[in-house]
Amino acid sequence: MIKSQQVKVFRETLHCDECDEAPELVFSNMMLTSNPPKYPFQCPLCMKKVYMKTTYPKVRYESVD
Repeated sequence: MIKSQQVKVFRETLHCDECDEAPELVFSNMMLTSNPPKYPFQCPLCMKKVYMKTTYPKVRYESVD
């Protein structure tokens, strides 16, 4: 049996929390082989590095009631 459900689609992005303009962080195209893996991102303005457990941008779905 197949069921369909209407959903809203959200695009999540990662932004710098130290810069006034809050630019989107840039993915470094690599993965650190820690457990769990970490993905490095860097701010294009202040060069701050952030390590996340997932890659961005990503898509999130929420059901419509």
